[in-house]
Amino acid sequence: MPAGGTRHIPYLVYLARGRDIDKPPVAVLLDNDKAGNDARDDLAAGGAYGDKLIDSDLVLQLGCDELAGLVTDNPHGIAGIEDIIPFNVAVLAAAIYCREFVPTIDPLELKLLPKNVYPAVAGDAEKAPRNAGTLSFLEKAIAAKTGASTFHLDKVAFARATLDALTGAADESVTATEQDRKTASSNFTLLLKNIALCQRKAERAESVQKISSRINRAKKDFTRTHANQARREDVVTLIEEIGSQLDRSPEAEDVRAEMRTWYAKFELDEDPRKLVTDFKGLLRSLDALAYQAVRAAAAR
Repeated sequence: MPAGGTRHIPYLVYLARGRDIDKPPVAVLLDNDKAGNDARDDLAAGGAYGDKLIDSDLVLQLGCDELAGLVTDNPHGIAGIEDIIPFNVAVLAAAIYCREFVPTIDPLELKLLPKNVYPAVAGDAEKAPRNAGTLSFLEKAIAAKTGASTFHLDKVAFARATLDALTGAADESVTATEQDRKTASSNFTLLLKNIALCQRKAERAESVQKISSRINRAKKDFTRTHANQARREDVVTLIEEIGSQLDRSPEAEDVRAEMRTWYAKFELDEDPRKLVTDFKGLLRSLDALAYQAVRAAAAR
């Protein structure tokens, strides 16, 4: 889901995660620039009341940590997602884009090279130019070479043009080389693998949270009406109630498996009208059950 700009991401996460009891699993992908750093800090700081909105391991930032292995032709490093596209592919995509939207400009005739598109890397970090990313640098270079006051590459249209450049779908004459295709494939494989990993983490964490919450609600209701003792049939009803509220996740199945052991442990199959002999043990098992999913998920 696009956020409409990096600065909007913390608020979008707050809208998704900050209000309802059942919170959707969320993972975040940020640019590697000042806006991305600010968004990461805002997410770590929490919502309006300092409540944690999302775990830090569900926040990905291009070029950092798990994504440090991404390769770029930008000598200033990765700022945005366009930087993981080989430079030659970006030029081809700009050419395909211009053929459709700006036919008076042909980037392939402008002799665009990394040395005349990217600003020189300064030795002094304080004097280094801001890394605006390949797309912005390409826009400025095309504008300068054509004498235009401004030149704009729409991100969505540029993304489609990039796919056409990589696959040759638009025109065989503007198809990327095999090496550039391999580089792009490697970069996006690494990126999508880590996004999928974060998605699975988020889904698992939310599943565990739901399981624990539902068990705690059932436990609260049970102990309110059975403060000192309970019949065996009451415990069977409790097991069925909890089981009916669980999904089919591995963590939920672990909870069901644990509750099945209660039949022998508390003699639930014998004389259902009798009181549970070890009522304190039952309460301890019920307390531990809420954390069964957490322990199981941590062990995976």
